[in-house]
Amino acid sequence: MEILIGLESYDDLFSDFDIRNFGERTISKDFLDEMTLRMAKVNASDKLKIIFVLTKEQRNEEYEAIIISRISKFFSYRFTRYRQKDRKIKWLSAIFIGFGLLLLVAANFVHNLIPTLFADFLLIPSWFFVWSGLEKYISSREKLNRKKRHYGILRVAKYEFRDK
Repeated sequence: MEILIGLESYDDLFSDFDIRNFGERTISKDFLDEMTLRMAKVNASDKLKIIFVLTKEQRNEEYEAIIISRISKFFSYRFTRYRQKDRKIKWLSAIFIGFGLLLLVAANFVHNLIPTLFADFLLIPSWFFVWSGLEKYISSREKLNRKKRHYGILRVAKYEFRDK
């Protein structure tokens, strides 16, 4: 699948506030939003090719190589960050659930030893931790998986520039 993006200049791909060279500049929020809209129908199995279109007079092959490298690195970085966040949420969820179950066992043990109100009180935080861990795992991962998929596709996409 090909996605054509018309540019007035190379600066359209980068933040207006960042004046560094093309290899270091921040990617434009407008460009990222446009990519999100255009990729709504892209399947992970499709080989994606993103084509930037400029007038022949404005093109500079040296800049284009730097820009393609910068964009590829940016999408790889984002993909890696979301993968790390996903792992962190899995671990945090497991810790919450484990701690909740541990409190549940402790409450049962205390209740069997000495029937007190304290044992019943331990049930409240135990269930809180179990359900909070499950909620973190289910709700947070859905959004992260969408972003991981999005940046994973953009990370392996091919980028090129063409004349208008």
